[in-house]
Amino acid sequence: MNPMPIYMFVIWHRGMDEAETIMRGIRERFTVLKQFDVTWRPGDYVKNFAAFYGWRSWGMWVGKKRRSGTGVFRAIVVRDENPAFEDRDGLGLAETLYNTNVNTFKIASRETARHSNVLHASVNEAETRHNLKALTGETLEEFLARPDLDGGVSSLKFDAPMPYVAYPYAEENGKGPRFFAGKFKLNRVEVFLLPRCGAPTIFSFSFRIFGLFSFAFCIGKIKVG
Repeated sequence: MNPMPIYMFVIWHRGMDEAETIMRGIRERFTVLKQFDVTWRPGDYVKNFAAFYGWRSWGMWVGKKRRSGTGVFRAIVVRDENPAFEDRDGLGLAETLYNTNVNTFKIASRETARHSNVLHASVNEAETRHNLKALTGETLEEFLARPDLDGGVSSLKFDAPMPYVAYPYAEENGKGPRFFAGKFKLNRVEVFLLPRCGAPTIFSFSFRIFGLFSFAFCIGKIKVG
């Protein structure tokens, strides 16, 4: 059984000056069902990023808040009429099948954008369900039953942090593909602000040995969209 080919793009605030260019590319490839102009309170961004992505990391979301901006952003829900699925995670589940059309467009748009961290895209049904529930409070089925799926724009304004719900397939939450090396277990991916590593944000692995000691080391820069 194939997943529902419904996906969410998010143009974060710092990319809104390029929204028309990004939207042109989205419309050329997908059917736009609904758009939302979303407002979060500046002080809620770290908590809301954790709720939206479904995993907690103070360092990651503080850095993303700085890079993505703290103003109105645009969420776009689309349908892919000709999806191309790939079992990239090897889980054998319909809801975790990647849509390579969405992923390819996301990567290409990020490469041409003037700023980093300006575009997010859910790449499978599970991620769409999580993002949609976080932003609208609706299940995918409830959303598809809306009478206003005409591509129009509505406003969403949050006066409190969004409730946190863990994304069930995030490696950071102990789910999905795992990596092992002898007694060393890859525990999570984290972002630290360590200038001595030569970058304001660096990609690091955190290891826990025998459940007692944690170590981390630098790999390089990371971008989260």
